[in-house]
Amino acid sequence: MLNKTYEQFLALQSAGIRLGLERIQAFMAHLGNPQHRARQTLSITGTNGKGSVASMVSAAATAAGRRVGLFTSPHLVSVTERFRLNDRDMTWEEFDRVGQRVLAEMKTSDIPLSFFEAMTAIALTWFAEQDVDVQIVEVGLGGARDATAVCNPTHAVLTGVSLDHVDVLGPTLRHIAQEKLSLCRRAADGVYALPPRLQDLCPSGALVGRDVHYWRRTHGLSVRLAGQPIWHLPQPALAGSHQHRNAAMAAGIGHKLGLPLEAIQHGVAHARWPGRLQRLSDDPVVWLDGAHNPAAIAALIRNFSSLGLEPGFSLVFGAGTRKDVRAMAQRLGGHAGAVWCTTAPRLLPAEAVAPYFENLPVPVSVTPEPRAALQAACQRGEPVLIVGSLYLAGAILASQ
Repeated sequence: MLNKTYEQFLALQSAGIRLGLERIQAFMAHLGNPQHRARQTLSITGTNGKGSVASMVSAAATAAGRRVGLFTSPHLVSVTERFRLNDRDMTWEEFDRVGQRVLAEMKTSDIPLSFFEAMTAIALTWFAEQDVDVQIVEVGLGGARDATAVCNPTHAVLTGVSLDHVDVLGPTLRHIAQEKLSLCRRAADGVYALPPRLQDLCPSGALVGRDVHYWRRTHGLSVRLAGQPIWHLPQPALAGSHQHRNAAMAAGIGHKLGLPLEAIQHGVAHARWPGRLQRLSDDPVVWLDGAHNPAAIAALIRNFSSLGLEPGFSLVFGAGTRKDVRAMAQRLGGHAGAVWCTTAPRLLPAEAVAPYFENLPVPVSVTPEPRAALQAACQRGEPVLIVGSLYLAGAILASQ
């Protein structure tokens, strides 16, 4: 049964994606601008890796004794996952209380927020109530026009850019980088990961590869920040070789936030971020990942060997309506031994996904219900990979 408060917010989803700060700024002013009460605000933007970096920094700041609020999106199973205080998810009681306040203020102010704007308002109102020292905000889409930009960050991270949401952010990497960096320029300091040809766009701060260097060790990684001694970090709790880069960025921004090395080491080793290269079972091996664009799929493929995903594994795949499904299918298809196309709320129908795999010399099945698709894939006896969308990851986790 859906929570009644959450049902009221779901009715706002029909507004779709609405970039621009006019509504959220007016609404937060109506609330007394609680978003400005935290001493430090870290905004994390980028195409991939935002949540991983945010989770590491949240765990590190919590270990350092800070009072930390974390806002991420989307959620996988419960909307309360979007809001954390010192790495504890918001309770339903807290969601009802703060959510009802936001709903009441929407009515009295006559300001029509979108779903994401309302979630942002809940997060920032709750963080102010909880008197957080630092609020960490994962940007929803883009940069200075995203609702989370109402915070005016003191610090920022750009985790990188790749082609995604081109209909909203622009057709090239430079367009996308400019949009995302438009928010970073508001921050006093930050850590930015961009290819050399785009680094001319960066505001002042630390660049990965110039000011933040990292290399792998047998049991973790080493990070060298400009002007600092080498830091040795443990193996990240989050799976995948790409997490070494995310850990380096977390270390870089953690240092700028004033966190000690011991706290950063704890954050890297204990961050939790479900649905991102999450191992669900051992017999057969089942991996669940929320990779939902070609760049994230490419990063995942680089980890296949270490994950035990040798050619011939079983693939369960579903994708969103605004995604480059063809490119994802082409990259994954050559590795799979069989494919189950499935769906979940906000995803393409399973039968619309199947044609993207039609040229493969392997069986391709249409199984709309995600749990049934997973069960069928497991019966084949080979390792299983479930991938294509965070909404699919959420549907799988909800069915466990």
